[in-house]
Amino acid sequence: MGNREDWKELEKWADEDRRRKIEKYKFDIESEKLQKQAKKTYIVSKILNRIGKIGMAIAIAFVGILIFAILNFALDAFQTYNIDAKGSIQNMYDIKVKIVSRDTDDRGNGNYIFAVKGNKELKFSAIKKYGTLYEDYADNLQKYVFTKWNSQNKNKIIEDEKTEENGLLKYSMYMEINSYTEIEELVEILNEFMEYAKTYDNTSFVFLDLELRNKDSIIKPFWHTGITKEEAIAGAKKQYLYYVKENKIDEDIEEEEFKKYSGANTQYITN
Repeated sequence: MGNREDWKELEKWADEDRRRKIEKYKFDIESEKLQKQAKKTYIVSKILNRIGKIGMAIAIAFVGILIFAILNFALDAFQTYNIDAKGSIQNMYDIKVKIVSRDTDDRGNGNYIFAVKGNKELKFSAIKKYGTLYEDYADNLQKYVFTKWNSQNKNKIIEDEKTEENGLLKYSMYMEINSYTEIEELVEILNEFMEYAKTYDNTSFVFLDLELRNKDSIIKPFWHTGITKEEAIAGAKKQYLYYVKENKIDEDIEEEEFKKYSGANTQYITN
């Protein structure tokens, strides 16, 4: 008997067996088995789905608790790291100061007014919040020294003074520049003030904010402490030439100057 006939005999036998079971049990037992299996599968699937949702909720809750703990730890660490406002300023500028007034909490956070010992006229402010300290000593020192400077060139320098939102002084000085040929003369005047400032104690620890400005840019000849007059002049020329070249300014400057001061200090000029 061929394969085809074999399969027909098997199918016939299976149909006969199913018919006998239906007659005996009054229902299709094979179908019932399938239904029970489907029901079991549905129940297991539902349980697994619920477990998955519970697991997700637990994971989210765990992450939330972890973030909360980290933030609390960071806040506690920030508040624990506490500095002494007076001591920090004295170490920073190598000066001795005394507290004139203060409005602070029991941990020293708040506003201070300091005076430099030996110079009651020189006062400045500070704001402390745990490990953070803001102060305007350098700005007040520069302003104080400028008021004491007696020079015929003093009226050529313009004071730029403002009070920031937190009440601290923001102070700088500048001279207006209109041409490349003015640089040496203007830097000479700024250097004259720098030399006078050195006669006051501790100015070597302070960056004095001196600038050359025109309508479009700011040049800083003395871009850090310890700059000599010659370095300041060369630096100012480089910055000015960079400004002229980049902005295509029509100014009569010899090409030799561009070659001499190539490689401008671009980081010290702002437009």
